[in-house]
Amino acid sequence: MIGVAFGLAFILRPGIGGPLGDIDVRLPFCVAAGFSLANWVYGYFFVPESLRDEHRKEFALHRANPIGSLVLLRSHFELWKLASLQFLAYVSHESL
Repeated sequence: MIGVAFGLAFILRPGIGGPLGDIDVRLPFCVAAGFSLANWVYGYFFVPESLRDEHRKEFALHRANPIGSLVLLRSHFELWKLASLQFLAYVSHESL
């Protein structure tokens, strides 16, 4: 379903952005920002939290650093291989 959403976005986005760009060069960016804001509002107010209260942890800055994630990957070799393959897939896709 996510692939379908991305495909539809690639098809519809130029069809919407082109006419908006004829009106004003910055208007497609403002409309995209409005869609992003509407998406955030919908997620914040209408999508319920899926993690139950008993499984939540208090926020700690030492758990929020990205280097800590790499340490976790080093401790699990199978995750390290998976993350490396995913990284290579993203890099190869961005080269297109």
